[in-house]
Amino acid sequence: MIIRLENRLPYVTVELTFQGQNLVLNRVILDTGSAGTVFSADEMAKIGLLPQGKDRLREIHGIGGVEY
Repeated sequence: MIIRLENRLPYVTVELTFQGQNLVLNRVILDTGSAGTVFSADEMAKIGLLPQGKDRLREIHGIGGVEY
């Protein structure tokens, strides 16, 4: 894993695969103090990774706004 510093923040590139489709995210902040991982719902939709009927959605608040 290559960690890049941009404005003193650590960024990595992440490759996700879902049902045979790949998505590369080039600017993902590496948050070592986080209890979980959050990706943009709009980005996940590009490879068909969408919430299903019984999935539990959570709201995440941060400097950049709100994500579900």
